[in-house]
Amino acid sequence: MRGRRALSIGLSALALLAAASSASAGEPRIVGGASTTIEQVPWQVALIDTASGQQFCGGTLVAPAIVVTAAHCMYQFGPIPSACALGGGFNFSAADQFVVTGRTALSSSQGQQIPLAEVYYFEDDGHAQAQSTGDGNGLFNCETNEWDVAFLQLAQPSTTGTPIKLAGPDEASAWAPGQPATISGWGDLSEGANTGSDQLQAAEVQMIGDATCGSPSVYGTDFFAATMVCAGIFPAGGKDTCQGDSGGPLVVRLPTRNLPRLVGDTSFGEGCARPNFPGVYGRVAADPMRSALRAGILAVAGVDVVGDSTPPVAKIVKHPRKRGMKRRARFKFVANEPATFECKIDRSRFKACSSPFRRNVGRRRHRFKVRAVDAQDNVGKADRFKWRVKRRR
Repeated sequence: MRGRRALSIGLSALALLAAASSASAGEPRIVGGASTTIEQVPWQVALIDTASGQQFCGGTLVAPAIVVTAAHCMYQFGPIPSACALGGGFNFSAADQFVVTGRTALSSSQGQQIPLAEVYYFEDDGHAQAQSTGDGNGLFNCETNEWDVAFLQLAQPSTTGTPIKLAGPDEASAWAPGQPATISGWGDLSEGANTGSDQLQAAEVQMIGDATCGSPSVYGTDFFAATMVCAGIFPAGGKDTCQGDSGGPLVVRLPTRNLPRLVGDTSFGEGCARPNFPGVYGRVAADPMRSALRAGILAVAGVDVVGDSTPPVAKIVKHPRKRGMKRRARFKFVANEPATFECKIDRSRFKACSSPFRRNVGRRRHRFKVRAVDAQDNVGKADRFKWRVKRRR
């Protein structure tokens, strides 16, 4: 069972050169996928080793200057494979890698090359720790691949990539077992191949239930449902992430609004695309990982990276008398979360408005509606009020 990082960066100078030489035989890609463009998966990024110039992992842009990737991509493994933690840890310099956004073919000059400002991993209490000031030890278990997630702060915001949100608590049905999902990256074309096009690849797979992934005939006790989730073509195989795809996105779309959501980062698998062995991903769209990422990124970048499909609720708190003589109508309204408002009277269309809302109306029956719109463009159900302005006698 192997992680899916392409280069064994950080072992030793000799090992690094050997790995880089092997990778140069051909650019890697997704197994069983098809060529795609960055416009189709604009959140996809490539992680490049500064010394060799080789792409070794993928990542996902979740904010203009924040990339989510696998912890093992940022982990310097120790010299003893059977005890990987001995001599290992999060102790790379940010200068050792850079990120490419907005690029389809790795050999092109499309998009941006952006240096890293900082690498963040998660410590035992779940808080994000800057690599430059930490002791290099965190929740990531290099032997079991638990907590295989980290995030990168870029030296400048990306202007050629489009951030994607993590699926929120109310969006779990979008990545339930059997739901379609998309994987993408520049990982190996076939298991152990190190050959193929440098064109970005993508494939559609399905989410796989925890009971299936953790069954004795699949990953058994190597699968930890709290921080792992599986996706692939089960049991047939044939489509999967592979070496070079580590840290890259596992994405679903919300069935009601077709919005993309990040639900996993590529972690490991038994070979690549083998029957009965789907890919395993970091479970970034469920706690404890989701809350840790949300809090850590919010503290570093001031951005909430978790999606929310729950529409806001608007409520009218002050209105005219139901029957009165005043033609000047005045309404006050609030929402149950930060939101903007849209109002309409009678047969007019909804237009942006604010509270208090005032309008002169005629002497007849009227109907006022107000609805709230949150920062993620969720539109709530309209609250309404009917009243009548009586004619003078």
